Amino acid sequence: MWQSRILLLAFLAGVYPGIIESKAGQIKEVYPGKEWETRRPDEAGLEARKLKALSDYADGFGCVVRHGYLVYTWGDASRRKDVASAVKPVYTHFLLAAVEQGKLKSVEEPVAKFEPGLNSLNKSLGYKDRKITFRHVCNQISCYGVGEQPGRAFDYSDYNMALLFDALFLRVYGSTWKTVDADILRPKLTKVLQCQDNPTFMAFGTGNRPGRLAISPRDFARFGLLYLRKGKWKGKQLISAKHATLAVTSPLPTSIPRTKGKSAEMIRGQRSIGGGNNQCDHNGNYSFAWWINGVGRDGKRNWPDVPADVYGCFGHGDIRAMVVMSSLDLIVSWNDTKIRGNKMVNQALKLLVEAASSNPKNPSSKRSKSGGEDFGKREGFMWKCLEWSVDRVSCSGNLFDVVATVSFTHSGSGEKRVTEMFYDGDKMWKFRFTGTRTGKWAFTTKSEVPDLDGRSGTVTIKPNPNPNIKGFLTTHGNKFAIQVGNEGKLKAYRFNAYMNGRRFPRWESFEKFGDRKMVLAYLDDAGKHGFDTIFVHVNNNWFNLGTPRYTDHKSRNPDPKTFEILEKVIATVRKRGGRVHIWAWGDEARKWTPIGVGGKNGEPDKRLQRYIAARLGPLPGWTMGYGFDLQEWTNEEDLRQWAEYLHKHMGWGHLLCGRGRANTELDVISYSRYDVRKYEQILKDLNSDRKRPHLYEERHTYLRNGDLSMDGTRRFLWKLTMTGGMGCFWGFYPKSKYPYPKPQQLHCASEFWKGRFLLDMSPDNSLTDGYCLKASDRKHYVFYKEDADSIRMDLSKLAGKDEAVAVDAKKEYKESRFGALGRKKHVWKAPYVSDWAIAVGNFGSGKRTDLSENPVRGSEARKGQIIVAGDHPQWLKRKGGRPFFMCGPGDPEDFLYRGKLNPDGTRDGDQMKLIEKLKGTGANCIYLMAVRSHGGDGDKTHNLFVNNNHAKGINVKVLEQWEVWFTEMDNNGIVIYFFFYDDSARIWSTGNQVDKGERDFIYTIVDRFEHHKNLIWCIAEEYQEAFSAKRVKNIAAQIRAADDYDHVIAVHKLSGLDFCEFADEPNIDQFAIQYNKSSADVLHGGMVRAWREAKGRYNLNMSEAADFGTGEEARRKSWACAMGGAYVMILRMDIATTKESDLRDCGRLVRFFESTNFNEMSPNDKLGYDGTKYVLALPGNSYIAYTPALKGKIGLRDMTAGTYEFYWFDCVTGKQVRQAKVNVDAGNQTWSKPRGIGNELAVYIRCAEE
Repeated sequence: MWQSRILLLAFLAGVYPGIIESKAGQIKEVYPGKEWETRRPDEAGLEARKLKALSDYADGFGCVVRHGYLVYTWGDASRRKDVASAVKPVYTHFLLAAVEQGKLKSVEEPVAKFEPGLNSLNKSLGYKDRKITFRHVCNQISCYGVGEQPGRAFDYSDYNMALLFDALFLRVYGSTWKTVDADILRPKLTKVLQCQDNPTFMAFGTGNRPGRLAISPRDFARFGLLYLRKGKWKGKQLISAKHATLAVTSPLPTSIPRTKGKSAEMIRGQRSIGGGNNQCDHNGNYSFAWWINGVGRDGKRNWPDVPADVYGCFGHGDIRAMVVMSSLDLIVSWNDTKIRGNKMVNQALKLLVEAASSNPKNPSSKRSKSGGEDFGKREGFMWKCLEWSVDRVSCSGNLFDVVATVSFTHSGSGEKRVTEMFYDGDKMWKFRFTGTRTGKWAFTTKSEVPDLDGRSGTVTIKPNPNPNIKGFLTTHGNKFAIQVGNEGKLKAYRFNAYMNGRRFPRWESFEKFGDRKMVLAYLDDAGKHGFDTIFVHVNNNWFNLGTPRYTDHKSRNPDPKTFEILEKVIATVRKRGGRVHIWAWGDEARKWTPIGVGGKNGEPDKRLQRYIAARLGPLPGWTMGYGFDLQEWTNEEDLRQWAEYLHKHMGWGHLLCGRGRANTELDVISYSRYDVRKYEQILKDLNSDRKRPHLYEERHTYLRNGDLSMDGTRRFLWKLTMTGGMGCFWGFYPKSKYPYPKPQQLHCASEFWKGRFLLDMSPDNSLTDGYCLKASDRKHYVFYKEDADSIRMDLSKLAGKDEAVAVDAKKEYKESRFGALGRKKHVWKAPYVSDWAIAVGNFGSGKRTDLSENPVRGSEARKGQIIVAGDHPQWLKRKGGRPFFMCGPGDPEDFLYRGKLNPDGTRDGDQMKLIEKLKGTGANCIYLMAVRSHGGDGDKTHNLFVNNNHAKGINVKVLEQWEVWFTEMDNNGIVIYFFFYDDSARIWSTGNQVDKGERDFIYTIVDRFEHHKNLIWCIAEEYQEAFSAKRVKNIAAQIRAADDYDHVIAVHKLSGLDFCEFADEPNIDQFAIQYNKSSADVLHGGMVRAWREAKGRYNLNMSEAADFGTGEEARRKSWACAMGGAYVMILRMDIATTKESDLRDCGRLVRFFESTNFNEMSPNDKLGYDGTKYVLALPGNSYIAYTPALKGKIGLRDMTAGTYEFYWFDCVTGKQVRQAKVNVDAGNQTWSKPRGIGNELAVYIRCAEE
């Protein structure tokens, strides 16, 4: 056998994120019958000596299963015994089954619906138990019996589990303790699994902890095998693969804390299935009652020496367990062992891994010379596809039937993607992967072919530098939706495929798509008409390139040359922002079907489907229809099987449809009629199924019938969107009249809808005498009317006041703005009769700003400028005034480059609108950047140079426009938090030195904007990615030398709290912290630690924390950071999409702090007493005490006796109460909050004598 040679190839085509996790085909699925089929350990690729070491280490009794065979036992593996808490995943199984059977709507169903006793509990806690859902109890976050609200804390509680058992089995399923085995457990699970030892939910009888499971290790292993096979047992899906995967891959986030354990009211007589509550923490490893190998708060895995995809159920401190090792196809089940605690579990499982990897006869133990990770380590970007290959593979038979799966597991979340290798000729197999999350992914291969089995590696996915990178096309209700950006945010998508059979290759000439120039010309032609999706028809080219008919070839295997062309087409189109719609087949009359190649869904067809899933599945940018004239040669069942099989084998989701078909396996409901429907019919079709998008997949080619004239086509196009987003097909047949006489009309529609078609839009024609789409926020409306000289618009429920834009749909796209419309009914008078569209609201296309003259620079710093507080450099102040506090948006980074680039380098963006929105809220900063090109997160135009070329110097027009925005910010107290460089951005590669070009750049900027009072310079974001510490210090020195007004200078780092390299640097005043922790308490603790390390030498700005959240979560985190001694800028608070209430929360924090002498205080949580959580203090003089959820009274320790003034502040509402001359005794003291102040509060306490 030749030694395998590993080739690592980067596939250049960028791809989109999938959202559907699908299981690739199994090599061979073996299940036990009435008895387990056995194999010797070596026959299953296991080393018997290591298995003996495992059983000696464990003691007790148990068994090991591999590849569906019983391969090892110790003790009496048939002994039935209680497994304690290991029963809980069995409860989960029946919970998810209840959802699938319609007994529950979802896991979010309130438990109180079935257990009404919850409704009257804990009045003082807002009847919190009414909100408990089945998901809460299953994940042990119901907080039943403890003080926290449901979902807010983890309480490993056997009262909680008894509540789940009784509500689920007695109420939902309608059984009893006496009959639950006969009614549910046996017929629905253990009998189907053919369990041998009669498992029972009544391990100790109906009178002693009913719900406890007694089961033998060999029977428990059957349950493990069910989940290893994704819920399938001998061809029958006992539970859907989706739910089987969900159960073991949905860990609780580490931000959910362990309960404090303070008791709360439970239902009278509440029983337990065993112990009490608050037994342990989850540490990011608990998923629907399964324990998984996740990553804890310390960044370490639960069981560090075993694969990341391991999961199991454990009882009595781990002495009873059943564990599944997916990537090794292994199950182990034990009872009455000596194993206690994670360390011993890790060691036991490590022995099992070693048994699988050390057996010389085990193909999966073969590794390359590089060791266990024979694919090594790779890096890539989000949504870009990577490719690996294995060369010189030795195997026999049909090489396209070789099955080799690759399982990718994300180290942080446990998310899995399973794909297959594909044969690419010349004894080479390849596989591909697109990261759907940033971070490290580990992968392993599995195959019966030794050269393809047991290989492993890692790939680290980094954020894509293109913030607008698009993901997979998916669905949102009955709308098409596209994933956008590194977080895959869904945005509404208008699906319009374009065919031009007059100019470009038709179905008979598929091979001509190999010409890249032709593909680009095709895409340009589509774009000219406002379409971004081109049409490709494959037919029997799948099997033999150049032969669309099955009568012209004898191949039964996929043709890799066809796939090479498809890959190039998809990559080329995607690079230009477009998509490809593929028709797999045609009609039987032309023999453009798979009927003559083994039949529909026959062996060759399924071989092809697997190949499509493996080779094209990881790539973005394509959708697939089954073909045309399907009524002549297919039926719904054919299409259902086709779609089901493709979905099963694809690791990333692609939308599949079949013209005129609507079975539930298809992602899109497709229609075969081509007549132009009236608005009412489109709306009826679209709303006939609101869970899937709809597509008129018959080709609505120009002049196909009388209604498809230029006017008819244009109006039909507008109505498809005005009804809510019906998809459609356009263009020309080979014999169609060509071209469209007015393509600009179709392009106008495309331009109009950019950014204006929203996911939550729905029709409401009661608001107009034409057609109307409105968004649920009542801030965005679109009106459309044909042959109109006026349009009636009922905006009486408009949320606020917003600008309106009118467009003549019959002309090239041109906006006519007619000012802001208020909350009332309007009638817009058109300048002439036409088809008009009007958009009301801020859709992100802001008004162009007028430019002003260059301001005159003052000779000295003006009163009110933000400066470092001389006596307290750990805080900032205003010159000649009070202390300064900052809290507000830590975005948008691209503020300066929002909007269309004008010829003179300025922008037609929404900057003034964002400033206007911020004004008056009290939130007082914007995080913005001068250079986002040259390696930063922006494109090549995101800089301030003439023609975006730094060699040509700075563009004065750009500075003039910035000055307009900065003046408006400055006049309204909004901090210009000015970054010179984005992360990784570097223009001058001069080592540690600042050369003349960069020095001129710095001086020009500083001289231009230094007159602003509300300005903080920041050198670079994540400076380590582009600069050395020495270079940063030199840049700071240049800024300081250029700045006549001594503004604050900051620098931003990668995530962490260490600032030692700049701690004593005289020209750097502020540490812009990145600290990616998701818990308010952890953020607070981090700021306190950073404060202590600063030792008063610089001030802190908590400028970037991932997953900061919104609403209450963001507010509480902001206060936690502020009480830790830091200013606060909130990542992802981009203003445009930020709720005004969130901005006002920031403003309230600023208002409170600036009314105190916080600048003389330091974090001192040890002084907190009773209900106080965090404290800032100048002991003996003044204090700020804060709590996010008061329990008891506000209190402080070690008070100095005296008379104090109290300023109470409600952090939610901003209500304040002042109390003068409050006498306070010495020692630990408490005070009741005044009436009208809520439980999320702060109080400023200051000695009256002071």
